[in-house]
Amino acid sequence: MLTNGKYYTNYSVTEYNPMEIFKKDWFEDLQQIRGYQSLWVGVESTEFAYDQLNHPFQLSVARTLRDTNQQIYGYVVVTLLETKIRNILQNKNNQEQILLVDQNQTILSTQNADQIGEKLKIREQLTNKDTSTIIDWKEKKHLLTTKKLSFNGWSLVSIIPYKQATSNINAVFSKVFSFLSISFAIFFVLLAFLMKRITKPLGHLDKVVKQVQTGDLTVRAEVKSHDEIGKFSRSLNQMIERINGMIEEVRNTQRRKRQAELAMLQAQINPHFLFNVLNSIRMKVLKFGDKDSAIMIQSLSKLLRGTIDNNHDMITVADEISLISDYVHLMNMRQKHKVNLLKEMDQPSMEVMIPRFILQPLIENAIIHGFHQSNGRILLKTRVEEGELEILIQDNGIGMDPETLEKVQKSFIKPKVKYKSNKGLSSIGLANVYERLHLTFPLRPSMEIRSQIGEGTTISIKIPLEGDGIVQGDVS
Repeated sequence: MLTNGKYYTNYSVTEYNPMEIFKKDWFEDLQQIRGYQSLWVGVESTEFAYDQLNHPFQLSVARTLRDTNQQIYGYVVVTLLETKIRNILQNKNNQEQILLVDQNQTILSTQNADQIGEKLKIREQLTNKDTSTIIDWKEKKHLLTTKKLSFNGWSLVSIIPYKQATSNINAVFSKVFSFLSISFAIFFVLLAFLMKRITKPLGHLDKVVKQVQTGDLTVRAEVKSHDEIGKFSRSLNQMIERINGMIEEVRNTQRRKRQAELAMLQAQINPHFLFNVLNSIRMKVLKFGDKDSAIMIQSLSKLLRGTIDNNHDMITVADEISLISDYVHLMNMRQKHKVNLLKEMDQPSMEVMIPRFILQPLIENAIIHGFHQSNGRILLKTRVEEGELEILIQDNGIGMDPETLEKVQKSFIKPKVKYKSNKGLSSIGLANVYERLHLTFPLRPSMEIRSQIGEGTTISIKIPLEGDGIVQGDVS
């Protein structure tokens, strides 16, 4: 409606003349409204003739229209029939009553039309805040719930018998409890299944471990899963395999050690009386002036002494080279072609402990196979360098072709643990030397052979030393 008398409506003016609004009691209050404020008019009798019978009450909200000078040039009024609000507040629960009340606790809308326009009888128990409380009303306990509307100060009030309200809560609780019970049942079934799936392979692994503890290394874990238990099962099988391999390696090592010791024993000249007889012969030969024969017998006696002495498996490098010198002297006395033994030793290497007769087989091979009944030269060199004892045996014999050299290297690197005696004093071979070195020293020495046709053969042995510079071998 404009102040100039014009108006715009969405209904026929025959039902209600909009100019009658200027006569309303609340119109004076509307004049004070400014900006976007609105005047909410409480419940009134319906002004529309057509709706008065079925819709006896109406609610209105009004706002002023002002120009830039804040002068009113019109009004906007929206009217809503109370029955539409009543339909919105309708509840399926017949025991619950929902009301729309204004600031003065006057009932604006409810299912009981006779109560509209009256004061709420329990208004003294209402508050300006949203709240829920239990009240005594009509000799019964009721649940009173208030929800204040922020835009106009009106409130929605719900009144329901306490038992009816709690029955809904109990129904919800029962449903929730049933749902939780079913969920827990399913959870415990799944938990039992998962626990069985986990504990069953663990029980199997426990049996396997107990069998291994009893010494049965043929058992294997049969868990094939890809989780942590499966990984542990595979690790356990690998550990058992490794233990079996280590046991087999120890057995082979002990077998090879016993065979090497047997070969050494077979190479020794055991009769002790022979040593005494030779000393007697040497004295008589020396008495008659045959110094060469006496020296030869003396060298043989030293070799025999070293051979039959079972109390000292480890001797110094100096003692070992002394025995080799006696051996070369005997060989030169017994054969036509002479062998010249050259020795180069530094002082630290002289006191290093090595197995007795470890170098004699190498010298013997050089004399018999390297020179092949001809004159020759053997260089024996020892030194300590960078924590290792290096022994070099170099001859200027006929040497070996690559094929023969490869066979010789394979024969001592991968021996078949067979030691055959030849026609030498010891004749236990390269394989036995290599085997004794590895059985004696825990730090794994190395032995290398280099040879070419016409340029001789070189054997290089390197033995790692321990902290004090002296090799501590296994003398058992």
